[in-house]
Amino acid sequence: MSRASAGLSSSQAHSPSPDPDPLMTFTTLTKRNDLRLHPEVTAFSSAKLVETAQRTLDLEIRKYQDSIRGLQYRRNALSPIGRLPPEMLSRIFLFCSDPESLSWIKEVSHICRHWRAVALGCPNLWSVLVFAQPKWADEMLKRSKMAPLTVKADLTYMTPRMVNTVHSSLTQISRIGELEVKTGSRSVPEILNLTDTAPYLHSLSLASPGFAQEEHFTLPNNFLNAEAPRLRRLELTRFFLPWDSPLLSNLFHLKIQNPGPTARPSMKELLGVLERMPQLETLELDNALPVLAPEVSTLSMPSSRIPLSHLKRFVIANVSALECADTLNRLSFNGNSGPTMKVSCLADNSTIADFSILISSLSNVQSVATTRQLRSLFVNIGFGGMTIRAWSCFVQSGDPPRGRPFLEFDFKWLRFLRDDSEELMAYTCRSLPMRGLRGLSLSTDIHEVETKTWINTFASLPTLLSIHLRGQSTQLIAALGEEVIIDGVRQIPPPPAMKLLGRRASLRRPRAASVSGGLFFPALRNLILEDTDFAGPALDTLETALMERCERKQELWTLTLQDCNRLRYEDVERLKDIVSDVTWDGLELGFSEDESEADMSEFGDFYGGGFYYHGDEMEDSDYDYPIF
Repeated sequence: MSRASAGLSSSQAHSPSPDPDPLMTFTTLTKRNDLRLHPEVTAFSSAKLVETAQRTLDLEIRKYQDSIRGLQYRRNALSPIGRLPPEMLSRIFLFCSDPESLSWIKEVSHICRHWRAVALGCPNLWSVLVFAQPKWADEMLKRSKMAPLTVKADLTYMTPRMVNTVHSSLTQISRIGELEVKTGSRSVPEILNLTDTAPYLHSLSLASPGFAQEEHFTLPNNFLNAEAPRLRRLELTRFFLPWDSPLLSNLFHLKIQNPGPTARPSMKELLGVLERMPQLETLELDNALPVLAPEVSTLSMPSSRIPLSHLKRFVIANVSALECADTLNRLSFNGNSGPTMKVSCLADNSTIADFSILISSLSNVQSVATTRQLRSLFVNIGFGGMTIRAWSCFVQSGDPPRGRPFLEFDFKWLRFLRDDSEELMAYTCRSLPMRGLRGLSLSTDIHEVETKTWINTFASLPTLLSIHLRGQSTQLIAALGEEVIIDGVRQIPPPPAMKLLGRRASLRRPRAASVSGGLFFPALRNLILEDTDFAGPALDTLETALMERCERKQELWTLTLQDCNRLRYEDVERLKDIVSDVTWDGLELGFSEDESEADMSEFGDFYGGGFYYHGDEMEDSDYDYPIF
């Protein structure tokens, strides 16, 4: 060995040795079988010495456990999920959060150290406060740091501790991005005292359940310091915000419901608010339109209208027909993509003339009159009012199409003359663009719609394929036949607008080609009758009408009978000889017990053991015995 090498070895021998790796030391000791780290401890050592030795061993154990966890952490980091960037992992965690529960916390922060560090380092993950457990709500408020908060709370059922936690979160109004509170009168002061600016607030919803009819609350002029530059969605129920408030500007969604009898705006105030919202997409005004004087019976057309070219949904509720018409006359919509509309009017103080004015105003709305094709129409006439809904799609089964109707009328009445309901229904439907109507569903609880109304309103529609009627059908069946006479005048159907081939040519009797077609409802192929009574001549009239349509090559393809009275199995079998597809629920309703057993009356009454004969020749006999 050279001198340099010897010198190097000598310096290495005198240099301090590095700390041994705990795991290496543990392995070395195991190989030497020398695990007695404290030889000074014997069976006769003092308790203090034993306790000291145990603490030393505990420290060694924790050191080894930390080393093992470090190795596990390094191993987990090599897995596919462990290699994801923290930004992507936190994004995934955001999809796991649930505002209704806290169980998601264990799923993201109790898995490993890395996941917990990422979860705690993502303030947005904790920004949706859950008030069901107040302790956790306070902790989430801390973990969210300066992220915009989402506060949704129903204070009408919460415990006092929960309410206090909600009040505490409201003090952070400068951080709140979405605020939705339903509150009673006890917590209203906390709402009214929100006078700080809300720079992040984009959605605000305040509602009171209205346990007392006169319970309404007015927000002060300095509410939110009248400054919420990002506010785009505002909903107020039984809360009133002054109509000239700067908060009523640049909104995309506005819903005002029952602000109070003294809080309804003037027409100038309402139009001023709408002018400040050129991007408005949803507008709902419930009992919040300008009030018209009771003596007003006609309306003048304004010289200009407020354009709402971006409006997609328009709801007017709980106002008179004239008040609704007066507002519609002052607005204009985009003719290419106008809003879906729902109009709910109170009819107690309205007349047929008032409704005529309203329907004329609605007809001027371009989205109703021209851009959408009416395919399905549902009409319900009841004791409390009438509802008319229109869709631009058609469902063959007769059920309402999925999705929201593009037009909905809701006329409510208590003392309104119900005899006028049929006239109002017919006038409203005739005002709609029904030329392309394919499906009609009509339900009535008051009285049967007369044949004259059926013919004048629906019978000439060229594409009406399906009718679903709930209620008496005698008048409709009469309209389906050939000879329809009203007030002594025979009604002449228009010629068919299109050629429809029949399904069951074998059922038709030979007739001249000149009599083909020529019946009302020229395109009708599907008929659904529900809750109708076939007592008397109703069933025979239906058979005659169906046969006539077969002979005129305008036969029905499907006939559905549901919950019908006085309809037997034999009757349905006769109908199947006329219509190729008859669906019946099998219910024989409306028969008395005597009628249901009429088929057995000539033999006697049936009992479990057989028939008991009681013929006329044995009425005076003392012998009563069963015959098997």
